[in-house]
Amino acid sequence: MKVMNFERFWVNVTVLIYFCSSLYFFYVLLHALSEKSLYEAWFVVVSSKWAFSALIDYIAGVSFTSIYILLRAETFLSGITWSITAAFLGNPVLLLFVSLNILQHGSVTKGILLSSSDSSLETSNESHESVVSKQLYKVSLFVMFCVFIAVCIDAILSDESFQTGVEYVNSNLWAKTTFIDNLLGLLFTAVFIAVHEHFEWTRILVLWTALALCGNGITLLYVMYKISSCNDPFSLHSALLTTS
Repeated sequence: MKVMNFERFWVNVTVLIYFCSSLYFFYVLLHALSEKSLYEAWFVVVSSKWAFSALIDYIAGVSFTSIYILLRAETFLSGITWSITAAFLGNPVLLLFVSLNILQHGSVTKGILLSSSDSSLETSNESHESVVSKQLYKVSLFVMFCVFIAVCIDAILSDESFQTGVEYVNSNLWAKTTFIDNLLGLLFTAVFIAVHEHFEWTRILVLWTALALCGNGITLLYVMYKISSCNDPFSLHSALLTTS
């Protein structure tokens, strides 16, 4: 009974955090749209090295979450639809996708990952993997990680200080929207790490601290580690959607 109550509490807290953070994102987004067009938003973001690094951080996160959605969805068509929608409309779509799965299964772990005994979805995901080569995906993550590091180093070495970058993001709504969108993706990654690490909180807190300090650079490293350490040399499903 205590285990069930804790699981229900964990489900409610996770979905509530996802819901409230998404609402705040839309609040800021609506204000940003009223101030400048989406076309002008690009120039707002790239005008600051730090705002641009937040955009690259977001793209780094999408390089993981888009494949995650594709593998986690029940059908290939729904996976493609959710994945593309999340990539272009932002991480609130990702959080909605995950929240629906969590509520459907009544469990955070089962909503985010898959049970190895779930043969129907495992078979479905095998067809998804025919589109995504495990080794090619790992190489693409490494390339994305190198781009991420290069952009971050460029921001650090630029004449724009970190404090100036923070002030720029806070004072420009589109830059702020990009930053918040990125934070929503990190919220998902934080829970993804927790369930993968079997709620071993010492290890989780170390990874969460690194995630908070280094953003999706840690996401990319963690996913590459999970892929490399997976016993199945070909299955992304085994690497990302099951625990050892």
